[in-house]
Amino acid sequence: MPRSFLTTNHRYRETYGRFAWILLAHAMKTRRCLVVVLWLFASAAPVWRDDLAAFVDPLKTRAAQGEAEAQNNLGLRYYQGQGVPQDYAEALKWFRLAAAQGNASAQTSLGVMYSQGNGVPQDYAEALKWYRLAAAQGYATAQYNLGIAYSE
Repeated sequence: MPRSFLTTNHRYRETYGRFAWILLAHAMKTRRCLVVVLWLFASAAPVWRDDLAAFVDPLKTRAAQGEAEAQNNLGLRYYQGQGVPQDYAEALKWFRLAAAQGNASAQTSLGVMYSQGNGVPQDYAEALKWYRLAAAQGYATAQYNLGIAYSE
């Protein structure tokens, strides 16, 4: 799957990550700090999962208004099950809407769905069609996937 998904609360995660690495460096010296670091890492996943769920509602609003990037990101959320239950049919719907507006990431995601048969019948010709459209826009992931498809 292409790595073009939108991260939420990027500054929070970046700061949290720096803080965790600093604590980890000190953890080598003290056991108390090690316990704190382990607790932080253990609690990070549930916190981020809640952030993802809270992010989906505004994303749905923007996607319903026709914003291609939001449609693509919502499709990725459904495809990966981030903040919403995994639903390939819903992902396909949003990817198609974004791809129709020329979003290269969505076109690549459609290619991936067709090449892997996730939510659609496996169809390499259809996958190549979507990879070509995205690759023609200079989208590197699509160019890579297209190269791999031709080498097989």
